[in-house]
Amino acid sequence: MASFEGTGFTLIEGNFDGAGLTWGIIGFTLRDGELGQVLSDINSRHPDLFSQAFGNEADHILSIAGPSTSEPQKLAFADSITGPNFRVAEPWRTFFSSLGDMREVQKIQVERARAKYWTQIAIRDAADLELKEELDLLLLFDVAVQDGGMRAKDRLQTARDRLTAQMSATERRQTIARVVADTVDPSFRDDVLARKMCIAQGNGVVHKALYSLDMWGFLDGAIPVSVALP
Repeated sequence: MASFEGTGFTLIEGNFDGAGLTWGIIGFTLRDGELGQVLSDINSRHPDLFSQAFGNEADHILSIAGPSTSEPQKLAFADSITGPNFRVAEPWRTFFSSLGDMREVQKIQVERARAKYWTQIAIRDAADLELKEELDLLLLFDVAVQDGGMRAKDRLQTARDRLTAQMSATERRQTIARVVADTVDPSFRDDVLARKMCIAQGNGVVHKALYSLDMWGFLDGAIPVSVALP
């Protein structure tokens, strides 16, 4: 997911997709409150590091990203610091880069990704669809991160209607990939479908990069022994 998102732990992206700002290992966004949540967690646990990264702007960014700021206000702020090619203006670009470069902050990013998108959404969706293979779980984690999970936009029922017992595991994943792609903004459909199909098939091209997921340890037919489904 981190490679697909392209932001790593440090990069902050401007308002290229209506989400305001996007930062971190799985692309925490300003509009949906995830960026505010992870920034709040970092500040609560490591206020010295947060102040070190943001300096006099620490309170400002916490307020902007927090729940008391309306969505239009969040987006207005994001637009105000978004420059050409959606590059975030300085000093904000350096502020976020410095924060994300800290080991303690990277740990919090990973914990948030696991708690919210893996445990609460991907594992639940896997149980709903009775899917257990590694690539199944990876696909559903990507759906959680990029698209909000299978229960959003009636995807779960649509997938259930289309999946059959005669399908191979790859065909089931391809079906889910198409269901998800059909529910997103048409301007992003091709990107979403390419990303999901890469996981479904175990290989593919995403953002002009070729991926073979077996080289990352994700094998077709493999079932992880450490994942306890509900």
